[in-house]
Amino acid sequence: MQDVKLIWLWEKWKQSVANEIACETDDAADRAHIRTRAVEREIAEARAEGLIGIGVQLGLWRFINGHGIAASEQADAAYDALVRLTGKDYAAEARAIFDRRDALT
Repeated sequence: MQDVKLIWLWEKWKQSVANEIACETDDAADRAHIRTRAVEREIAEARAEGLIGIGVQLGLWRFINGHGIAASEQADAAYDALVRLTGKDYAAEARAIFDRRDALT
């Protein structure tokens, strides 16, 4: 049941990030940023029960932390295995939100 919650939180996070990007004032962006971080905390606190839940949590971690950190090799390998096993790349979904924004500017 927690993986269903994590999928719901993932969709909520993507919408929150999209709303944050669309903000036209610094004040609105700050409020949206606080909401996004709150969703990130919920994702971190939820207990994954399967590969999908782990994929959501690790995908968000990978997106937030980026690549190239030597200590993250094991986490990157685990994430790559999850993508292969589930066919779902949550970090790529997160990057796509920002790529669309960059394409518009």
